[in-house]
Amino acid sequence: MSVKELAEEVFPRLIKLKCPKKKKAVVNSINAMFNFTGGTEEAKVEQVINELARQKKIKINGDSIEYLGTM
Repeated sequence: MSVKELAEEVFPRLIKLKCPKKKKAVVNSINAMFNFTGGTEEAKVEQVINELARQKKIKINGDSIEYLGTM
């Protein structure tokens, strides 16, 4: 699955989790989403977060995350 596809799958699930505000919480949430399917690499999680920022769905401010594109 590509990073773009993962980002599209992850974003609505983050919204359902009431938008975790800290980057570490977002990383942990994404890891938990894929825990039962063998997990995912830390680098790929960072790529997904960066892809969400590139798509202007989130804004990364240091260690905090702001959600811009809520459904």
